[in-house]
Amino acid sequence: MRRGTPPFWVMTAVIVTAMVVGIVSLSALAVQASFRSDALRQQLGSLTQRQQSLREDLAAASAPSRVMGWARKEGMAMPERVVIIRVPPGPSGLGE
Repeated sequence: MRRGTPPFWVMTAVIVTAMVVGIVSLSALAVQASFRSDALRQQLGSLTQRQQSLREDLAAASAPSRVMGWARKEGMAMPERVVIIRVPPGPSGLGE
């Protein structure tokens, strides 16, 4: 009856070793994913700040007072009289 015992223990050792290796591997993958997630979160915060800064720059660059100042420097002037020309709609209705 002692003969069947060694293969049982060998098989048990192989299964337990495989399970331990699997658990350690999954744990390492989880830690790696956590580090990557933290790095992406930090990058997202940085890009969000950059986007806000660019929006503020755009708002300042397109402010009417800045555009008027640039136009005057370039020799442009406001017209004394503005005329609006109305185009009647054509047969295709593209004039509307």
